Amino acid sequence: MAPLLGVPRWATARGESRTGVRWVNFVAARDGYELPVLLPYLYANPNWFGHGSRCLTPLDDAALLRRWQEQWGAQLFFATGPYVELVVDRPPLDPRGAAQAVTELFAYCGDTVQDAVRAGNGMARSTMWSLWWD
Repeated sequence: MAPLLGVPRWATARGESRTGVRWVNFVAARDGYELPVLLPYLYANPNWFGHGSRCLTPLDDAALLRRWQEQWGAQLFFATGPYVELVVDRPPLDPRGAAQAVTELFAYCGDTVQDAVRAGNGMARSTMWSLWWD
C-alpha cells in the first residue's frame, strides 16, 4: 500500500495562508518540533477564541511533534493561528499504525478528526496532515 498524496489545506502553493498572513519566520532550531517553544504564539494563541478548550503548553506541542517526527517523519510545514500542517515522510500504512496515528491526532486536535474510520483510511495515511482548532 502506498501513502496517499497529501495536499496542503491551509497554505497555498505561493506560501500565502488562506487567512491573509504573508510572512515567514527564520528561526535557529535543530528541528521543526522546537518551533512551538521558540515561537509560542505561532499557533494556538491564548488570545484566540478557540484556544479555551486546548490545555496544552508549547512544551506539550513540541513533545508530540517530536514523537510524530521520530515515528512517522512528520515535519512542521505551516502554522498560523488555529491552523497547522505537517508533511509526513512515512505515514502509517498498516491498520494498527493508522489507528494509533488517528488516536493521537484526535487526542491532540479533536476538531480535525470528525470520523475516526475515515481519518484512519485517509488523513493518517497521507503525506500531509492538516490540523485546525475551532
